[in-house]
Amino acid sequence: MMGARLRGYLRDGLILASIAAAIFLVVWFLAPRKFPLVKPVGELALALERKLGASLEKAILHDPGLIVDFTVTNVVEGVKRRVMEGAPGVSFPVRILVIKNREANAFTFPGGVIVVYTGLLSLCDRPEELAAVLAHELGHVSHRDS
Repeated sequence: MMGARLRGYLRDGLILASIAAAIFLVVWFLAPRKFPLVKPVGELALALERKLGASLEKAILHDPGLIVDFTVTNVVEGVKRRVMEGAPGVSFPVRILVIKNREANAFTFPGGVIVVYTGLLSLCDRPEELAAVLAHELGHVSHRDS
């Protein structure tokens, strides 16, 4: 008696899973081709990531600790350019913001925004040390795991 009921639940679950898989396949593969206004999930996530990054960048641009001194930002941009030459697969234009903070840290926001603290810059004796950190952060940008 219990075995028949269990088989019924399993059958119903299998039917529901098959219907869900069919709907997923139609939406994922066919809808973007048949209906050009329907974007694939990856493109939608990319657009959301860009918007989130732009919003966070806008907030940092109002931070009183933001460094705009050309001598500092020019050095960081030069190192970034060198690192970018060997960084294939970056989906976003990468922007680096330098913030006055004693911590030795750098981090990546969604959408290609990298924040570097001056505490990290003060520990770097050579450009290659900063390049290693930026390469790590660019890995987050290219893998989109900020």
